[in-house]
Amino acid sequence: MAPKKLNVNESLIKSCLPDAPKGYSHSVVQFSARVFQVFLHHPDVYTYSTEPPFTIWGFVKTNGDVMRPTNATKPSREVVCSILDAGELSPYTTIVPTNFVISD
Repeated sequence: MAPKKLNVNESLIKSCLPDAPKGYSHSVVQFSARVFQVFLHHPDVYTYSTEPPFTIWGFVKTNGDVMRPTNATKPSREVVCSILDAGELSPYTTIVPTNFVISD
């Protein structure tokens, strides 16, 4: 039997995201026909802007693949995981740090 196709939409993505840290929240926006953009909204503590601060948590394709951002408008080609496993990711970002600090 063929596996059941996943119907990826905003409500499924929101239900699969990790819990946002205290004071933060996630939102999902249809970025293109096949890609959703997930934002992490920060607590409003900055005074240089009237807009609440946010970062891009990541991108989700309609096939269920979670992808980290290359920049604010471009997902990377690397698949991080399935949306069904996204609850195990960091609530702050899908970007995995690659720089390590070596100290004595």
